[in-house]
Amino acid sequence: SVSSSSSSSSTRSTSEQLRKQAHVQACREYRRRKKDFVSNLKAQIAELQIENSTLRRQLQQQEIQLQTYQQKYGHQLSTPHPSTPILSTPPISTSISTLPSTSISTLPSTLPSTLPSTSTLPSTP
Repeated sequence: SVSSSSSSSSTRSTSEQLRKQAHVQACREYRRRKKDFVSNLKAQIAELQIENSTLRRQLQQQEIQLQTYQQKYGHQLSTPHPSTPILSTPPISTSISTLPSTSISTLPSTLPSTLPSTSTLPSTP
């Protein structure tokens, strides 16, 4: 009975040691992967910072060039040249109030019939 007890305890301690070794190895692998991940993120940040500064410089140069053109040709920019195509989309600086309003009568008449009528909508307090 004593030999079977020591045998099972040595088996238990061996399996416990193997489990601990596997855990230690897994922790090492996790730390290595985490370190690699952080290193990759740092490299990516450095690349993006370089790209960002390059783009900022280009934007500054474009803004200076635009100001120069506006000062030099500002009076001519207000009326487009006849050969200049007119864009159908409004410029980005256009506010919503300057956009043409669409009346309900100009909406397509093929609205789905599954829309609830206003009488079936819940009333708001």
